[in-house]
Amino acid sequence: MMTYAMMAAVVLQPSIALAPLPKDLTLGWSDEFNQGQLDATKWQAPRLERQGNQSIWDPGQVTVRDGMLRLGVRRIATEGPGPRYECGAVRTRPDYDASRTLFQKKLGYFEVRAKLPSNLRSDYWFAFWLMSGDITDNQTDSRKGAEIDVIETFQAWNNKLGHAVHWGGYGPTHNSFDIPSEPIPTLGDGKFHTYGFLWTEDVYAIYRNGKLIASTNAIGLGSKPGMPKSQGTSREPGYLKLTVEAAHWAGSSGEWETIMPERDEVLVDYIRVFDLKK
Repeated sequence: MMTYAMMAAVVLQPSIALAPLPKDLTLGWSDEFNQGQLDATKWQAPRLERQGNQSIWDPGQVTVRDGMLRLGVRRIATEGPGPRYECGAVRTRPDYDASRTLFQKKLGYFEVRAKLPSNLRSDYWFAFWLMSGDITDNQTDSRKGAEIDVIETFQAWNNKLGHAVHWGGYGPTHNSFDIPSEPIPTLGDGKFHTYGFLWTEDVYAIYRNGKLIASTNAIGLGSKPGMPKSQGTSREPGYLKLTVEAAHWAGSSGEWETIMPERDEVLVDYIRVFDLKK
């Protein structure tokens, strides 16, 4: 996930309803989280400082119980300069090592059923994202690599989810755009909902409970003047991430909360990845 400074100058594109939810899908990979512990053949739970050491991914905040993946959030400090929250995260590529990738896929339909955190106006958030292809400085073709944020932070004051695409690395050649999303009046209802992502050669489309809420063809977008615009959806396989992290800019005030929740969690019932009919 990007820092606030990088996210601040994104360029918006109107949602384009190009992609109905596919009807002919074949399940290719999944985790129903019924094993009683994290499946090490599918996931790594990393320990890693995040957001300039504002939060930490901590394996101790990752558990599997009662058929659910539980990504915890625990406040560990009320003041800086160190991290304020430790959070749970899992990914299908251990230690960013491509040779150890446990699962990756190019194109398809990706769906999670999840219950969002209790405090959606908090400085922490749940993310469902893919890291596709080559995301390095000077690689400025969005078709060769992109960070695809199916869910990237909450805009609870607008009843919206954030969705974004980043490419070109995370330095001087970084570029990005947001995918505007329809308001969701029931965003904070505390219930389980499905969040789906359709990735084709022509479109990125995002669904909630099977309803299209955001889409883009990913062509001609980008926030950085003088840098190449996006050329389309990625054509490279991506590995999966389900994460929670925190940063002071993420809440409704743009600063750390005055009263910070001590604990919270995200529950994930399943993740399923489908092949599209050829």
